[in-house]
Amino acid sequence: MTERNFPVALLDAFDAPVVRPFLMFEGEFSTTLRLWTGHGILYALGEEWTGSGVILKVSPIQEGSDLVARGLTFELSGVPSEMIALALAEDYQGNAARVYIGAFDEAGDLISDPGLLFGATMDTMTIEEDGESSTIQLAVENDLIALERDNRVLWTPEEQKLIYPDDTGFDSVALLQDTEVVWKA
Repeated sequence: MTERNFPVALLDAFDAPVVRPFLMFEGEFSTTLRLWTGHGILYALGEEWTGSGVILKVSPIQEGSDLVARGLTFELSGVPSEMIALALAEDYQGNAARVYIGAFDEAGDLISDPGLLFGATMDTMTIEEDGESSTIQLAVENDLIALERDNRVLWTPEEQKLIYPDDTGFDSVALLQDTEVVWKA
């Protein structure tokens, strides 16, 4: 795992003889969804997180020394069928998702603030139903995926009008291509 800016107390906890780690998922839907892999309500990072127990699964986070965007998948199982309509109606693609890691000490107390483990952008959602309950899988892409996108801007009248429909500033650029400009001192 690459070095992260985790709180020192959290890093020290991972070296302790007894540590109880957990993951937290935060997704920007029409409202922010905050789940953690335990039971009950968890108060962390100034927010309330809902325990999802064993119904929330996170695929392994893969990292390497190369600069490659690797995604991961969240799976929420046991979702009542009537809740599927809500999942289908959400406009989620391209929204932010984050994974945090935290830990409890031997007494069950939260050790400092959890640390950001993975920043991502939501990609696709797959839903499988069996009649009584459903499984939702959400694929997310690492924020590095932005490095793979073509973000060239063409300085043409057509592209300028996509941004500013009434702007005519680039309409004469084609005429200037073959114009000879003589500079005199």
